[in-house]
Amino acid sequence: SIFLPLIDSHIYSISSLIFRNSNNVETTEISFLSNGTVTDNSTLKRNGAIREYIGSYNVNKDKLTIHWEKHKDYNALTREWSEYITDKETVIITFNISGNKLTFVSMEGEKENNPITYTRK
Repeated sequence: SIFLPLIDSHIYSISSLIFRNSNNVETTEISFLSNGTVTDNSTLKRNGAIREYIGSYNVNKDKLTIHWEKHKDYNALTREWSEYITDKETVIITFNISGNKLTFVSMEGEKENNPITYTRK
C-alpha cells in the first residue's frame, strides 16, 4: 500500500487502517486496505441506517485521491442491505496524520471545507 508507509510502518505494520469520526448526526468509519480498496461506512445515530461506499485510493505526498465506485444502504427497520448502486465520484483530499489522528484538511470542489478528524480504531 502507498498509504501505510506514509504513516509509520513500525507502528502500523498491518494490512488495513481503520479510522472513526463521530458527530451529533452520524458515526463514520473509513477503512484503507493494503490492496488499494477504501470503504466508508456512515451510521445515522437516530435510526441506525447505514450507507457503505466502496472505492479505491492512492496517495501522492499530502493528497489522498479516492475513486468511489458504488454504495449500498442498510435499513435498520427491515435489517436488510440494498443491492450495490453505481455511484462514481472522485475526490481529492489534502490530509495530514499526527499520532493516531487522520485529518482531512480540505476536499477539492467542496463548498464547505471544514477539517474532519478521524481517530485510528
